[in-house]
Amino acid sequence: MSAQAKSMSISRPSVYMLARIGAGYRSREAAVEDLPMSESTLTRIELGKKKPSAEEIAAMAAVYGRRDLLYLYCRICPICEEIERQKNKTPCRGQIS
Repeated sequence: MSAQAKSMSISRPSVYMLARIGAGYRSREAAVEDLPMSESTLTRIELGKKKPSAEEIAAMAAVYGRRDLLYLYCRICPICEEIERQKNKTPCRGQIS
């Protein structure tokens, strides 16, 4: 793929962008009137250029009425990752490998 074709390609909308639009916010500018973040922060989150914090996701979940966004954070939260890793860890049964 040429550099020009790459620059013209359209990326898939993020779950955060779809949640915003689904909640009736046609623009990021409108959404940030109800969110505790700047328009540039929301833009970077929606474009995948910034990993959202727990607080940012909680705010979007509340404002957009999308509780499921909270569970998305668990997939990137270091604490949740460790809990899941420990949960899936096979307990030692005294076997030496």
